[in-house]
Amino acid sequence: MNLSRGHDPAGSIVADSPVDGPDADEFSVFVLRPGAANLVRINAERHPRSAVEGRT
Repeated sequence: MNLSRGHDPAGSIVADSPVDGPDADEFSVFVLRPGAANLVRINAERHPRSAVEGRT
């Protein structure tokens, strides 16, 4: 599991697990975003490799 800082100003965290191998074209990630009243939103998303690696 790899954790990295998200690209939005709210302070999200991206957690990805490269289960398809390091050469996969897309990666499934969980994005944790802070919400109101001390809540955390968790989204499951699929991103192209360049977006996950920070090379958008």
